[in-house]
Amino acid sequence: MRQGDTLSGKPSSGAYLNQINKTLDLMFRDLVEREVIVRNPINKVATPKVDTKEKRALTPARMRQLVDQLEVETSCDIGYFLAITMGLRRGEICTLSWRDIDFDNKVLTVNHNFDAFRNLKEAKTHAGMRNLPMPEFVCDALLRRKKAQQEYFLTRNYLHRGLKKGWSEQTEDTPVVLDFYAQRVHPDTFGKWWERDRKLLGLDGWCLHELRHSYLSMLAQ
Repeated sequence: MRQGDTLSGKPSSGAYLNQINKTLDLMFRDLVEREVIVRNPINKVATPKVDTKEKRALTPARMRQLVDQLEVETSCDIGYFLAITMGLRRGEICTLSWRDIDFDNKVLTVNHNFDAFRNLKEAKTHAGMRNLPMPEFVCDALLRRKKAQQEYFLTRNYLHRGLKKGWSEQTEDTPVVLDFYAQRVHPDTFGKWWERDRKLLGLDGWCLHELRHSYLSMLAQ
């Protein structure tokens, strides 16, 4: 695997192989304890070295500051908001529609991924399909975004009336994050938005995934 004998044909990182080593070690130790096998073969295997840089995480205080900076009524900022407050991945943010948000029960459902060909696909694993409880301030932010989007569609329909009746209106299937053409935004485009805005937010050099990592680190603490 280190030399590229993988499904993708790309060499695996030491960090990935280290995780495989740990998983196998746990499995074989359990088999030894249950006397299915005599010894743990992983004991004689050199542990792969972690060769990836440790991800950075914002402090809770800096996370709160970022949340205060964001204008959640806009497509780009509500996306950043969901990354830092709910730990959503870029593809999950782009797939989120209003039907996935239960305001009454304060639950956000993640059950799709958005591939590079603009196709919505169901998550492949149970870990990728999950119901996330929403704090009150997250519900409030999403309601503000939904109202702003409704007003946007009303204005857009007024300006383009006669072109195509009802061509842009908010429904349960409408994405939370829209591009310039009022369509579901492509993950790559969303990533470029972050590269454009991060310096203004005081996070020049920080990648979008580090917002999710910051959220997960805060949960771990």
